[in-house]
Amino acid sequence: MKLGKRQRERVRSIVLRDIERANDYYEQKVEPVLRERYDVYEASKDYYEKKFPKLSKQTDLVSYDMWSTVQWAIPPIMSAFFGGDEIVNIVGREAEDAKSGEQMKKLIQYQILKQNTGFVTFKHWCEDAMALELGVLKCYWKRETETEEHEEVLPPYRLEEMMADQEIQIVNVSEPDTFGDVLVKYSISRVVENRPVLEMVRPVDIRWSPGARTLHDANFVAQRKVVTADH
Repeated sequence: MKLGKRQRERVRSIVLRDIERANDYYEQKVEPVLRERYDVYEASKDYYEKKFPKLSKQTDLVSYDMWSTVQWAIPPIMSAFFGGDEIVNIVGREAEDAKSGEQMKKLIQYQILKQNTGFVTFKHWCEDAMALELGVLKCYWKRETETEEHEEVLPPYRLEEMMADQEIQIVNVSEPDTFGDVLVKYSISRVVENRPVLEMVRPVDIRWSPGARTLHDANFVAQRKVVTADH
């Protein structure tokens, strides 16, 4: 359904209002907490100077307890998920599903470990979750196609077959020649990428509706990111 000008303006005003509310909530409530947690985790000297001004005049002592605890906890957690030969297990409902289940298991392991560098991604996610108490992992499906244009002289029956193919778009058909053949210009869409994507999102780049406790509660969730002009 195509929206009219007035409807588009209304949608735009609602989205801009949601963005403004989410940004205000982040800057007033979320950002100060994240900044303090990050300073504690990184043992920021400036943080300790503000927290203990008198003591900081006598010593540069900072505490790496939080950093040490998180780094100590990460290896066993990662080992629990990635230490074995299988990071997923798929069992079919019937005996004849065993082969399909094994193929699906190998496919998912390849998609997580190879296509998404899963070990590194999950490690950073886990580190953010423990250090900042907010870890964000975005999961979505990426599908990209390329269009190839072709030109062929074809008999009528072949043209009918091509017209019935949903992946082929007929661009132009010439008048039949003496033998009934026609010059056909057509394009074919070819899938070049079709896979799940696991993307780490920095906690400082996520925005959500004020007061929402879960994704289902939030009527607005957004990721702030730098894009090119032609995005």
